Amino acid sequence: MTGDERIGLLTGITTTIGYSHILRFIINSQPYHSILLARGMTGFQRNVSSHLKVYYCYGEFLRDIMRITDLTKEVMKIRYPTVFEQPYDDVIPKEFKVNNIYKNTLPMFVGYGSQITNGKCEYTPALYKQVFAYFVDNPYIKDFLISKHGFEGSNIVVSGHPKLDAYLEGINYSNQIWKTVTKKRVIWAPHFSFYEKSILRYGTFDWNYKFLYNFAKNHPEIEFIFKPHPEIKRFIAASKLMRIDELQQYYDQWDELANAQLYEDGEYMDMFRTSDCMITDCNSFLYEYLLTKKPIIHLIRKTSVGHNKFGQELIRGYYPARDLNELEAQIKSVVIEGNDPLLPVRLDIIKNVLCQPDINGGVAQYIADYVNTCIENGEREI
Repeated sequence: MTGDERIGLLTGITTTIGYSHILRFIINSQPYHSILLARGMTGFQRNVSSHLKVYYCYGEFLRDIMRITDLTKEVMKIRYPTVFEQPYDDVIPKEFKVNNIYKNTLPMFVGYGSQITNGKCEYTPALYKQVFAYFVDNPYIKDFLISKHGFEGSNIVVSGHPKLDAYLEGINYSNQIWKTVTKKRVIWAPHFSFYEKSILRYGTFDWNYKFLYNFAKNHPEIEFIFKPHPEIKRFIAASKLMRIDELQQYYDQWDELANAQLYEDGEYMDMFRTSDCMITDCNSFLYEYLLTKKPIIHLIRKTSVGHNKFGQELIRGYYPARDLNELEAQIKSVVIEGNDPLLPVRLDIIKNVLCQPDINGGVAQYIADYVNTCIENGEREI
């Protein structure tokens, strides 16, 4: 190495820190000089490279940050690991295309969420087959990719998911966002795919958004956090469910409730762990919330594309709500009355279905060790 080598991370809007700890483990064991962090302004957007924020990070991890003006020049300094968190071709700038960087790097993909659905869009991006290593949560997903989507499998590594590494750390009680300590705490996290033109059709916002606001308003003994998917505003506008001014008013109304608030930040694991229940149709949260051992009221759209075998294993520990009557009944039973007969099922899923490595440092350490072993064994010649 010349002393100016760096590793790269291509990520989305709010998940940068969630994946940076992988790079921290790698950089602590290899003499990299710096990190090139490319962060997209918005996901699922065409021509996103023109909106890309790119930073050149010196010295101590993610400190002394400077703006990059010549991305092509800086990308050429990347050596060995480059982590992709977004697989979609239209959010990867041309300078980061695998074909352009493969000569000098070990490109690898670590997904921003678990793959628990039957949605083809989760398994078809070309990036998956191009990278040197594709890290997946568990053997279910690896088998699914090989049997259903034509993967050869040699680049698929079962590692567990790095987002769950947050559960290895203590809760930061000094940065709590809840307003109270004595009330039941409920998170409502709606997905954006609530209209029939959606590819996934998991979202249920259109049939429950009025009910859930009114329920929160009429139950001051329960504290609510409204945690919408970052893309939901755009899809609400596109579907004409609400006008922009009506949508903003709806968001403001949640913040105006004494027992509720709107939360749009990307750091949410401590919020999860200090809650009592989640109401959601968001697939990534069905996975990420599991280790809290708390119940989920699972909002279900009858026309969704459904879940793969891994997803089906997860959701058997949650309480389904397919319409307003079921939703109201589940809130009464699970939240108000405190019933949770499916807790033993979730504990069994955690023990026998999840696949997190039992090592200090968790998944991030596992991935870093895998990458460093590949480098030391000369599996890529630079």
